[in-house]
Amino acid sequence: MTNKKKMKAGSLLCALVSVSIAISLLSSSYTSNSAAANSPQTQTKNAAGLASELLGGSGFSPVSESERLLSEDVFGRGIVVVENTLFKTIFDADSMAILSITAAGGPQPMFGKVASEQSAVREAEAFAFKVSPNLFFTGVYDKICSKVDLGMGRFRYTVELREKFEDKFYTGNVAAVMLDSDGSLYFLVNFCKEGVAGKTAPLTKISEPEAVGLAYKALAGYVHELENADPESPEGSLTKNSAGEAVPWNEALYEPYEFKIMIEDIAAHTIEAHRTVRNGSPVWAISVSNVSTSQGWDMGFEIAINANTGTIEHIFETR
Repeated sequence: MTNKKKMKAGSLLCALVSVSIAISLLSSSYTSNSAAANSPQTQTKNAAGLASELLGGSGFSPVSESERLLSEDVFGRGIVVVENTLFKTIFDADSMAILSITAAGGPQPMFGKVASEQSAVREAEAFAFKVSPNLFFTGVYDKICSKVDLGMGRFRYTVELREKFEDKFYTGNVAAVMLDSDGSLYFLVNFCKEGVAGKTAPLTKISEPEAVGLAYKALAGYVHELENADPESPEGSLTKNSAGEAVPWNEALYEPYEFKIMIEDIAAHTIEAHRTVRNGSPVWAISVSNVSTSQGWDMGFEIAINANTGTIEHIFETR
């Protein structure tokens, strides 16, 4: 190889090395900038700015790490939490989507007067989509409203927006808003995860009648345990026997009685069933209410059943 060719080859090699170094430096710079953009400090700053823009006011700052971790367990994902004297706001750490707004200092003015359940639904729906414009992914959802009479002409409304694949088959994504008839906000919570359920309903093997049958079979055992359970009390606590004497709880002399739950009286019960998706699997949610007892008060239960395997996932009392 001539000296001229050697010089040319050397120049080309130097150029390639220079380009390689430049790419490496750019990559290092990008990684450093990206890490800085996702640092807890930057996330908190961004969250404080978003909360201030949406809710007004200022002074948003991070909560304690122990409080943040407690909320993280509830939502099951990485979160950023900021608060001021009026609101506590929780964001998804990756997307910075708002997951929760709580009026920490008591209900805060947010809406106009709410005169009916219909107007409560309108206000709550508009607020939920203002907070999260891309709230749902299937494009269809049910609107469910309940109210509590607070007296003196005031009501508290809870509005749930439940995303669904089709009627009575929910994706598991839910947003809820609680508001007062005077237009105050109690909270908004958004339990929605993109891609968790997808846009197509998963196949299920167990029909609704089969699910209801499995629910009652499981309830029979659950109710038997409730009917035969011994009363519980803290260790060492005292109560009074029939003579008015203070004695340990388990020595109290009460008139014995039989406690019965009329679980066999199916015709008198109110039964509701729908499917949803939990942890990626379709589940039947069966509600059984208006179940009479021998003590004159009613009980209610909710039973969750895997819609493919028939496994009972949980049973709990709703009243």
